[in-house]
Amino acid sequence: MGVFAFIPEAGRTYKARVTFANGSQTAINLPAVDPKGLTLDINNTDPNKLSIEIIANRPYYAENKNKDLNMVVYCAGLVRTYNFKLDNEVLGLDLPVTDFRTGVLQVTLLSATGEPMNERLAFIQNPDQLNLSISANKPLFTKRENVQLSLNAKNKDGNAVNGYFSVSVVDESKVSVDEDAENTILSYLLLTSDLKGYIEKPNYYFAHVTKETKANLDALMLTQGYRRFVWKELLNDNLTAATFSPEAHIDISGVLKTKAGDPIVANNVMLIEKTSGLTLLQPTDAQGRFRFANVDFSSGTHFIVKTQSTAVGKNAAVLTLDEPAAGPAITAGNVIDERYNANADILASLQNNQGTGIVTASNETTKVLLQNNKFTETTKTGNNYRSTKLGGAGSADQVIMANQLLPGPTLSQALNGIARGIDFTGGVPILKNSMVVNMGATGSEPMLIVVDGSAISSATPGVDIISPVDVESVEILKGPNASIYGVRGSNGVLIINTKQTSSSISVSKEMSPGIFSITPKGFYKAREFYSPVYSADQPANNLPDLRTTIFWKPDVTTDASGNASFNFFNADGAGTYRVEIQGIDSKGNLGRQVYRYKVQ
Repeated sequence: MGVFAFIPEAGRTYKARVTFANGSQTAINLPAVDPKGLTLDINNTDPNKLSIEIIANRPYYAENKNKDLNMVVYCAGLVRTYNFKLDNEVLGLDLPVTDFRTGVLQVTLLSATGEPMNERLAFIQNPDQLNLSISANKPLFTKRENVQLSLNAKNKDGNAVNGYFSVSVVDESKVSVDEDAENTILSYLLLTSDLKGYIEKPNYYFAHVTKETKANLDALMLTQGYRRFVWKELLNDNLTAATFSPEAHIDISGVLKTKAGDPIVANNVMLIEKTSGLTLLQPTDAQGRFRFANVDFSSGTHFIVKTQSTAVGKNAAVLTLDEPAAGPAITAGNVIDERYNANADILASLQNNQGTGIVTASNETTKVLLQNNKFTETTKTGNNYRSTKLGGAGSADQVIMANQLLPGPTLSQALNGIARGIDFTGGVPILKNSMVVNMGATGSEPMLIVVDGSAISSATPGVDIISPVDVESVEILKGPNASIYGVRGSNGVLIINTKQTSSSISVSKEMSPGIFSITPKGFYKAREFYSPVYSADQPANNLPDLRTTIFWKPDVTTDASGNASFNFFNADGAGTYRVEIQGIDSKGNLGRQVYRYKVQ
């Protein structure tokens, strides 16, 4: 990017001769010269003011002297209009920078009749971000040591704020981070979401703000194609409303008909939540429809539906739940933008693990894998199935598709007998042929359970938190195939891939006359990021901890004093660990901070 200035002459044409880094050259035609018109210039070098200059060449000024001009300024949701007369060939206007929030500013110059004449972008970069302070409980740490970090958040005025933040910790010696190329909360919300096209190294403009980065950011404003809101929408306050609102509640609705297809009218339908005993009652309408509005529940919640109808045969009741409303379409990411290779973190751990092989028992170890027999699953699916396994489909010891599940009310019962080499106790999967030695005693430990890419608790109810009807496939990993999950996969991994799309859910088989069991789609129940716990009063764990991502927590909330704290355990890697915290306060102010500490 670059900027140059010159005064074109009427009747002449101009070309830009460009020499590229590889020595090649090309010539590009510049826009045709207008014999008369206006130029709009913005000087953004002064940190306190934005200087706007409008220059009319002599032919244009002679024709339009003393005519009205209008200017629309838009920045971060704030719209301002200015009206003045063209009573001079040069008009100047200074706007205080403090009147605007940090972000892209759009200036549109309009004629007296509302015709857009010029448009220019500038970037307002005020010191209005949150001040985030991170501190550790000690200056230096050892491997597998418990790290306690404290966060304090203040606004630009130094007042404590209640904010919402995410934190991630990586072993920087294993994960290379190009800070300039990162997509952070600052670069996205303040820059790339407002500009069209590819933005190279977006965080460069925010990581270390200098006079040079500000000049380059202004060059970006001049070169980047941009049309977020047209001036008419701004003037009429007619900005496009959000199509989708946040979901505060979920409705459970459907239709009750006979097997012959006739609606069952004026029939009381009772909805009972199995765990809490919550009971709701709704009658069916003339089409046999019913709706339970504003119900809060997580996916996997089981309900009982009771109806008054106890008919059999062709008049037996058939309950059909409505398909959830379609959500917003997700636009595919720009291939160039997807610079971060998420698999690099995974492959680093896998490569570190490959030399370990099968760990065998010895008198010196306190917890080891004794035996691991590998099964190879050969099915018609091959690798042609949707997988949430690290590294994608393939290399699983066994893949069980939905149509292979056995009939049963719980997933453990549906898998029992077909999941080879696995026993289920209270829904918890345990490999039959793996044992650990702990304090001289032998025993079994549960497999790691992963649902749609997120690890869940292996305690009761284990896999039974997922209904069999919601399962698309189950992948089983053992031994070397499970090593991609590091120390977490030492006892095997059971991966559940749930159905992502579905049509109406028809429940045609009653548990008993007039009684149905349903598991409608609910809110996603967030899974906690897995982080091992090393305790001094427990025997040492000699399994290698080769994690590169050490910790992740997306919901750190500061209190009224602006404080929050969290803790985690280091891995086996020595060197520098990088902590990144970013978030927003209740008034929309953004903040980001990077902190590093040493592990030896």
